[in-house]
Amino acid sequence: MNISDTIWMSVHNLWSRKGRSLLNLSGVVVSCVLLLLTLAGTRGGREGILDIMNASEQTKRFMIFGSHDRSAKVPDEALAVPDGVSEGRRERLLQQLEKEWRNKNAKRIRLNPEHMAKLRSIEQVHSIVWQNPVQCRLEWVEKAFDNQTGVETDASERAKPTSGSLIGIDPADVRTSNRLLLGEMISRDDQQGVMIDEVTAYKLGFRTDDDLAKLIGLELEISCSLGKAAANSATNLLAGIENLLSSETIGLLRRVTKQLDRTDLSDQEKTAIKNAMKLLPSSEPSIDSAKDRAPKTQSADTPDDVRIDAKGNRTLVRSGIVRGILKQPEDDDLFGFLQFTGVQRRANVYVHHHVTEEIYSRRVGFVDYWAVAGSVSAVADLPEAIERIESLGFRTRSALGIVEKVDKEVGKVRLAAGALALVILIVAAIGICNTMIVAVFERTTEFGIMKSLGAEDRHVLNLVLLEGLITGVIGAAVAVVTSYGAARLISQIARSWIEDRLNGRFDQAVFSFHPVDVIIVFVIAALMCILASLLPAWRAAKMNPIAAMKRT
Repeated sequence: MNISDTIWMSVHNLWSRKGRSLLNLSGVVVSCVLLLLTLAGTRGGREGILDIMNASEQTKRFMIFGSHDRSAKVPDEALAVPDGVSEGRRERLLQQLEKEWRNKNAKRIRLNPEHMAKLRSIEQVHSIVWQNPVQCRLEWVEKAFDNQTGVETDASERAKPTSGSLIGIDPADVRTSNRLLLGEMISRDDQQGVMIDEVTAYKLGFRTDDDLAKLIGLELEISCSLGKAAANSATNLLAGIENLLSSETIGLLRRVTKQLDRTDLSDQEKTAIKNAMKLLPSSEPSIDSAKDRAPKTQSADTPDDVRIDAKGNRTLVRSGIVRGILKQPEDDDLFGFLQFTGVQRRANVYVHHHVTEEIYSRRVGFVDYWAVAGSVSAVADLPEAIERIESLGFRTRSALGIVEKVDKEVGKVRLAAGALALVILIVAAIGICNTMIVAVFERTTEFGIMKSLGAEDRHVLNLVLLEGLITGVIGAAVAVVTSYGAARLISQIARSWIEDRLNGRFDQAVFSFHPVDVIIVFVIAALMCILASLLPAWRAAKMNPIAAMKRT
């Protein structure tokens, strides 16, 4: 018997016994439908939850904090816990003792500009933004050019200088762009553009909608304090003896300042010395006139955008062009409770985050950023991004725990429901086995005649096994079609129920059919039916042809 004969006889035998074949098929179909709906339902639930999380900007955000070197070995005496302490309490004490030792003794890993660049180079990280507000003074330039009307506008009559604060934003931040009321967002390369809060605009006198339109294109002068240049004893010493130094000595000191990186001074001490050097005159001070001995407000090494008064107070002054007006934030995010991850503090003026980072890094005594906010493009990138950030030694705070918990719980449900469906499939396989045994017993004479005509044991074995395989494949195919129809009906009912309780639209899929799940169902159904047919097939193959033909 060749393969084509075996297939034809198998199909013929199944068709000639329609009742038993339909009974076997029904068991396979029901169990496969339950299995496929379970796989598709749990997959759809997981994808639906991820879609909801991806729709939330909060779940894609995280905070990064400076930390201490974790590679430093903690001495045994620092972790000495006496006997008589329970295991759980001992573990908690050791963790706290280790943390305290590292805080006091381990090298601190700081969030400086160099580390910020490393964090931004991580592939999964979408943005890294320092979001602390910077206090400033806002003053309108008297004649500002209006980009919309093409005429100069007198803003000084409308608004007087006022104090406020700057906060850095990512131009691609969806939370900010959704608040745009008028104008346009600042671009990634726009270091001069600013966005103004609508309440701030109202307080400044731009109250009607027409008034707000006049704000677009106006120029602001923004002044931010950089602190007093004389920050410590080293700075005070240099500032106090500047009139005693010759130009040659000052030049020598400047040369030494350029070699500070080769010394073992701390970063704070190096910064303080550099800031002090900016106070020194560029040439030999005159002692012939009282005017020349007066405190200098500006030196040759002072940047053009920095002003220094007689007391050494340094102020950075820069201009900004109003690009747009922002609405008040509306927090309707489902995961709004995660505001700690990159909370966007209220401010008067919003600028590119590079601007506020630069201003803060130029302050006297700057060492590092205490914390920065980051984000990923999709929640799926969050685990790897957090892992890579923490591998650099930083601490993080994010929604990763919630994501992993949800994924774990959905996985448990998927395994439990899948196991239940498999149990049902095994019960169906037992039924198929019983039916096949009865069918083999009824066909004893038929198998005896086949063997007397030259059929070998393997031919009979293959024939019965093939009947089981065909039953499993057809049952799985019917189950897939039935599952699609059932899923569509259940989805409509479930979606209406969910929307009633959420009081809003629910667009996520309830079931998600994946080719892998369909293949799994086909493979399991075929294997179960083959295994169910194995015992009947073996009994049929081992029949004595003479004894079989005597049976009627």
